[in-house]
Amino acid sequence: MSYQTTMKPVYATVFILILLVATSAAVAVNIDERLHRRDDGRWKRGIEYLNECSAAAHVQSVRYESYAARAREDGRPATARLFSALAQSERVHERICAHASGLFNGEYEPPTVMVKVKTPTSANIEKSLSYERRRLDVSAGMAAKRAIEAGNRYVARLMIWLDGSNRRHLELLERARDGILAEEGYEVCPNCGNMYERRNCDVYCPFCLTNSTEFTVFGNRDD
Repeated sequence: MSYQTTMKPVYATVFILILLVATSAAVAVNIDERLHRRDDGRWKRGIEYLNECSAAAHVQSVRYESYAARAREDGRPATARLFSALAQSERVHERICAHASGLFNGEYEPPTVMVKVKTPTSANIEKSLSYERRRLDVSAGMAAKRAIEAGNRYVARLMIWLDGSNRRHLELLERARDGILAEEGYEVCPNCGNMYERRNCDVYCPFCLTNSTEFTVFGNRDD
């Protein structure tokens, strides 16, 4: 009796150790499976979508910066601030997609692009409107749909997020075409690229809840 009483704690300890080893092995296998999933089709397609998004945002950011420079030459500072804010928003989009691609072991290399602007600012607004409309008409929702069909919900959510931000670009450009510009400037969320007219800026970004004190300002903060 005394012998059995002494051994019971030993059996319990051995049992606990075996259970811990088995649990650790299961966790390790689960992690390994998740890592290997990055090599299957849906992750590869997701990387392609993300790199395409990054490259497009990079090209458009360069274009918007060129338009901003031309607007300053044309003596239209409010429009220049809009184009600069649009360029910053595109840079944030590029960074978000490139970072997501890296999480899936993808590699992104920014394309080399040079833009020479010969058209006046009014024409550049129209060209920007045409681009944003085409982007929304042709691609809005399509990248998210392709990601969902590939089984990659993470990429799908990211694409839906970016589509919403791009719709804001179109709204602000339409206002600029109609002569409605924020003379005090614009603000851009550094974490998602969402844009605001400064007079209508929220306390927090509704997309990602970033505090507005962190927004990038294109204009004078004291205006």
